[in-house]
Amino acid sequence: MATITARTRKDGSVAFLVQIRIRRKGVIIYHESETFDQRKKAERWAKRREAFIDEVGVDSLSGDLTLGQACARYVDEVSVLPRGIGRSKLSALKYMQRQAPLADLPLIGHTSAQLMDWLRWRVAKGASPATAAQDAIYLKQVLEYARSAWGKGVDLLQLEDARRLGSKYGLIGRAEAVDRRPELDELSRLLAYFDREVSGPGAYARTNRTTPMVDLVMFQVFSARRVAETCRIEWADLDYDNQRVLVRDMKHPRKKQGNHKWVSLPARAWAVVMAQPRVDDRIFPYNPRSVSTFFQRACQHQDVGVKGLRLHDLRHEGTSHYFELGWDITRVAMVTGHGSWDNLKRYTHLVKSEPFDKYAGWEWLARFGVE
Repeated sequence: MATITARTRKDGSVAFLVQIRIRRKGVIIYHESETFDQRKKAERWAKRREAFIDEVGVDSLSGDLTLGQACARYVDEVSVLPRGIGRSKLSALKYMQRQAPLADLPLIGHTSAQLMDWLRWRVAKGASPATAAQDAIYLKQVLEYARSAWGKGVDLLQLEDARRLGSKYGLIGRAEAVDRRPELDELSRLLAYFDREVSGPGAYARTNRTTPMVDLVMFQVFSARRVAETCRIEWADLDYDNQRVLVRDMKHPRKKQGNHKWVSLPARAWAVVMAQPRVDDRIFPYNPRSVSTFFQRACQHQDVGVKGLRLHDLRHEGTSHYFELGWDITRVAMVTGHGSWDNLKRYTHLVKSEPFDKYAGWEWLARFGVE
């Protein structure tokens, strides 16, 4: 089934071309090839591919789906299943459908070299090694689904080889721990800017006049919520007696839909909620992407000058703040919604070992009637 041919390159070196052809009634129904610098490597690859084809059957190798088409079909089929697809994964897969180095590759017959090209391209376009690693995980899930659900003879080792090499050379890797917490002065400058610009004449005011960024920033700190969750919670989800709120579809690595969870709202977060007008079913009826954009724009403004701070860092800030108050893990988890200490500790970056209240006497709390 496999033939190995030695060929001399223009520079005088020898390359070994492996070709696998399968005929049926005199017609070639499957063909693939790969080139190696050493005969032993060529022989090992040929042996592995022949064993793989014998295992899955040549019929499962037929078909003309590209990886982009496979991603699209996966989204269509899996999104309607009980577990569904999470928002981050859905966004990544839709983007992968359009990534030229990946989308046009064949589902059957792509190589680790081609996938390495994709990883290099992904990082060159600005993706972090952690993002590239996550994309590779999503691609693996598509390939596994294609193999099991569609009966396609996908060679998972090609992606595994690319991931292993990508990890070795830093194309993929784990996300760096984030320990950025805002100083009180930085938050005060941000809130003063928002307070001034909402009623002022600038371009910021024209885009943000109806978005109460002061309230949103305060809530993000003292609720320790993700902004997408903040912009989804409804008045009907409040438990007034126990001062808590039902967060619907809370982010979870396995439960993509229906992961509704009650979380506590500490006094300062509750005060911000109670200050909101009832103009919508949602307490904060705003686009979370816009809120994040407004926040980043304010940080970069010359009057603010806050560097390296993201809106999501306020979740870290709130979590760390409650530990600094002396709260135990269980009580903090009742606010953040974390199910384990391993996850919760990623958001915990303490400044002092002894309990203290960073926000005691902060002037911005008086606006909401709390100390």
